Amino acid sequence: MSALFRFLMKLWGLTSVAPGYRYHIIERYAPRLATAKPLSSKLPNGIRVSCDLRDHVQRHIYYWGLYEPVESWVFTQLLKPGDTMFDAGANVGQYSLLASTIVQAQGSVHSFEPAAVNRQKLSESIANNGLVNIRLNGLALWDRPEVLTMKLDQADLEDLNFGSYSVQQRAVDENGPFDETDSVQAIRIDDYVSENRLQALNVIKMDIEGSEYRALQGSRATLIEFRPMILMELNQLAAQNHGGDLGDLWRLLVDELGYDLFAIEPSPRPPVRLESIKGIERMNVVAVHKDSPKPAVLDLPMDLKTILAWARSGQ
Repeated sequence: MSALFRFLMKLWGLTSVAPGYRYHIIERYAPRLATAKPLSSKLPNGIRVSCDLRDHVQRHIYYWGLYEPVESWVFTQLLKPGDTMFDAGANVGQYSLLASTIVQAQGSVHSFEPAAVNRQKLSESIANNGLVNIRLNGLALWDRPEVLTMKLDQADLEDLNFGSYSVQQRAVDENGPFDETDSVQAIRIDDYVSENRLQALNVIKMDIEGSEYRALQGSRATLIEFRPMILMELNQLAAQNHGGDLGDLWRLLVDELGYDLFAIEPSPRPPVRLESIKGIERMNVVAVHKDSPKPAVLDLPMDLKTILAWARSGQ
């Protein structure tokens, strides 16, 4: 009976025009349909992944085809063959796996995932698909080299939301105290680029639970030299839990380094350039240097129906 419900829920997710309330139903009931052995799924580029339905990100991949379909579609449009790409906060590796087939053999993907449980899942996907252009690093990106303590609160631990590991002590809130810790070596992007003698960096995808400002502080020289496009999450609460706010990111990227930020969200119109950070609580953006060509995708509408159809095309 569970297998039938699981099949019907997947069919429902893959045929709906837009997630809506279907999303909430799948989020609520799908974890109960998890199997002892992960379930196979495919990304739009044909890469096969195994999904544990108890995990938030893997559940989205299985039922919707992708996690963050709009951001994922934009991300794939930023890349081209031969590019060098950094996946900061790779989680189980969806963005790295999408990038691998786009940048091809002449390009490279550098994945950074501090949490061992996520890194193991990505390592398995790399091996199972025979990918040779992904370098998987068990490192945290920061503004100085040091050993950091990773923390996961009780609610995220119970939900198996291992993407929520944080490298800074957050205030104890309604979720309760931290229940899981780990240690990880941190590195500056500038040092990583220098040590590996990288000659280019074209795209950075960054979702590191409020540590974005610290990581970008450690990448000033790289941003000035290569001017990579950056797909990143802005999260005011996460930034504040790290002792700052989104204004720090704005001053660094826009005022000091000369980037424009474009809001990425479903819309019948192309993304808009942000005039300020005021009032933003949570948003995904693409940062493009003012002196770099504006990528064509930022002149296209973010049509959710079309993007969802693309996300499901591998299923």
